[in-house]
Amino acid sequence: MEHTKTWKTTTPGQYLFTVNQTEIGRMTIEPGTIKRKAIIVIGGEKYQLLQTGFWKTSVGILDDKGNNIGKVYAEKWYADAMRLDLYRETYKLVFRNNPLAEFAITQCDQDVLAYGLKTGSGNTSLKITSADPSANYLLDFILWYWFIPVAIENIISSDGIYETHANG
Repeated sequence: MEHTKTWKTTTPGQYLFTVNQTEIGRMTIEPGTIKRKAIIVIGGEKYQLLQTGFWKTSVGILDDKGNNIGKVYAEKWYADAMRLDLYRETYKLVFRNNPLAEFAITQCDQDVLAYGLKTGSGNTSLKITSADPSANYLLDFILWYWFIPVAIENIISSDGIYETHANG
């Protein structure tokens, strides 16, 4: 079955995520903050992503009560992957070219979710590949948080809509 996952810019720094035209949630990245804080609302649940650590290279994931539910961090310097711990599950956040920029969340060396660039008809667009399109949507928000600078720089979208069809 094919799912259409869409990210839409509602205002600068605010994004709406839908699957098959059904709203899943919203993310707001607060401008001008050193910690690049993001507020995520999925259904009735609220989460925060914020950069932590001395160099601001790690990202903490908090629930609506401020409890730490996860973290993205480098296990070593100069790595092409980071570790993602979320709800006692361990993943890797991998940065690669396939053939263009692609960020993927993997588990046991299998892609769970990947956001990348693709070209066609003279345009660059967003490509989302998902092993299970109905899996934990918080993973989509975490990956979009990391991937959005690449999308903004490389995808020309006059209406602020980044749409793709995810396999699953």
